[in-house]
Amino acid sequence: MKSQGPLTIAKNSLANLMRFAIGVLAAVVLPPFLTRRLSHDMYAAWVLILQLSAYAAIFELGLQSAIGKFVAQHHATDDHEGASSVVSTAVALLGVSAACALAAVAVLVWQVPHLFG
Repeated sequence: MKSQGPLTIAKNSLANLMRFAIGVLAAVVLPPFLTRRLSHDMYAAWVLILQLSAYAAIFELGLQSAIGKFVAQHHATDDHEGASSVVSTAVALLGVSAACALAAVAVLVWQVPHLFG
């Protein structure tokens, strides 16, 4: 089993923190900017799109965390066949999940004019 060096762990931790910080920054900075720059109708459409995206993220169902855990577990035991099996299953599951989310968003987009007049 190959151990990670302190520099690699620090680099990966910093990358995760930066990803989180950018998300928080966007959530804090973007709404005030959009409310000043967009009309009420355009802002409402923007918020609706963001909410649809958030609901589509529900279809992920925590699969990415499970994938990371099981791939790391298989690599730690040098079970490359098991890791490949997890990845191929994950691709299929995430593909189906993405298709379901895309279908749900397409139906909602199609129905938005009927829902909001």
